[in-house]
Amino acid sequence: MVHLQVRQLAEAQELTLTRLYRLILKRFPDSHIAYTTLFGLWHNTTTRPDLCNLAVVARVLGVPTGALIVDDPEGVTLEEPPKRRRAREARKARRSTQPQPR
Repeated sequence: MVHLQVRQLAEAQELTLTRLYRLILKRFPDSHIAYTTLFGLWHNTTTRPDLCNLAVVARVLGVPTGALIVDDPEGVTLEEPPKRRRAREARKARRSTQPQPR
């Protein structure tokens, strides 16, 4: 499974999430990266990270953009994440309880 290692690279430079965010704002004030976006990159919860955001983070950390992305072949899974699966099942249940139009 592919994952991001923003946190590991930042902590190796003794940066916290907040300090990294402040550095981004200082060096790239026009980047418009929200703190919540950086939080998702930091905690690896972002499912579709924006390449421009990754490029900005990589430049601040002084690494190539590709260094932020790690491919772990051992962690490959074809299952849908539990949160998405529950949401899909909830939508299906709501549809089945709604009256059908004639």
